[in-house]
Amino acid sequence: MEEWIGHVNDWLERILLKGIGQLDVEDVKQLEELSHQAKKLNMDFLAELLTHLAVEGRRYVWGDVQANLAALAQSYFYVCQYIQLLTESDGQES
Repeated sequence: MEEWIGHVNDWLERILLKGIGQLDVEDVKQLEELSHQAKKLNMDFLAELLTHLAVEGRRYVWGDVQANLAALAQSYFYVCQYIQLLTESDGQES
């Protein structure tokens, strides 16, 4: 699971470097795939966060850019915080 969390973290870092305002359809598709994988791993809360981020991402990509950028950023940072908590708790258990 630690390796899989690394994949999510890699996606988050790539978007941070790219700029969340540059999110595109391919990024949203990757995010939806990560959400499906989280569900398969019974990580329901993370799957919910990823799904919400994908929904906001899709709205941003296809909709009103100014109105949705704040919601997209908020969802992005929720996922970042949760991944950070998972990583820290994984490190403490080792």
